[in-house]
Amino acid sequence: MKHDIERFKKTSPRRAQCAALAAFILFFGNAAGAQQDNDRSPTYGIGARAASLAEAYGTEYADVMSMYWNPASLAFLERNSLTFDYLNDVDNGTAMGTFSIPFRLSGNDVMGFGLTATQVGVNDGAGAIIRGSRYGLNFSSARLLTSTLSFGARVAVQHGQTEDSRLWTGSTVFGLLYSPSPEISYAIVYSGIGLGMEHSYDLQGPPKLVFSKVSLPSTLHLGLAMRYPSSRTDRVVTISLENKKIFGSPGIVYKGAIEVNATRYAALRAGYVAAPSVASPRYGVGFFLNRFQVDYAYATGEGVQRFHQLTLSILLGESKKIEQD
Repeated sequence: MKHDIERFKKTSPRRAQCAALAAFILFFGNAAGAQQDNDRSPTYGIGARAASLAEAYGTEYADVMSMYWNPASLAFLERNSLTFDYLNDVDNGTAMGTFSIPFRLSGNDVMGFGLTATQVGVNDGAGAIIRGSRYGLNFSSARLLTSTLSFGARVAVQHGQTEDSRLWTGSTVFGLLYSPSPEISYAIVYSGIGLGMEHSYDLQGPPKLVFSKVSLPSTLHLGLAMRYPSSRTDRVVTISLENKKIFGSPGIVYKGAIEVNATRYAALRAGYVAAPSVASPRYGVGFFLNRFQVDYAYATGEGVQRFHQLTLSILLGESKKIEQD
């Protein structure tokens, strides 16, 4: 009997890995064959891993990139890492770069800092490209209220600049994260305080790009993540689910994703975003080597926003909270 138990302990991770791979293949096939809406709505954000997991990322705390989706996640940070993120939108020519780094102030308090630079442009029809730049500063802070519950806030400041104009905007996001055990976590995030920024093209007279302020819609995110096993180094599968309600708009945005660690050095990811006006599959991979991690994500297909995204993470050290655990 004892030998049977030991044999089961040794083989169960492999069985779990095989089952997770089978679930990934099933999910991947269903997402790829799903019908898509023709309304192209930009749904990308920051972080290739987040993008490939359909942005169902409010419950994640693997690295500092999670602060853009839920600032409360910083308090549970698994790794302290320096990250560089690059996104290229195939349809509108947008290119965005992001630099992020966390700072642990104490056992219960963590801050995150992020800098973004976005280049937008349009062809004026005569072969010339009209360009504008947008820059952003993100400051996040999180605090452990109890050993299983954290609260966080993020302040974002944006500056848009063209040849003819300059514009400043600011916004705030609040979040809670509850993680009773490493295997599961829950999140609630509220955004919509402040002003955002969008760009448009003025083709009356000499073509030019114009930035304008926009009111951010009040939005509530509810998320759930499940992981097996609990150890990050031995993790086989992560399943992430999230619902997003934009107040004043009909319907709910549903997001679901799966990540399978095929080996110790590589992970496969697939996600799906379903909304009243857009449906978008997401795919990605991650590679791990010592202190370096490279993540790649893409979305493609007819009627969806197409983009490529790449993130490089450099491990600075294990989180003090994890070390204490």
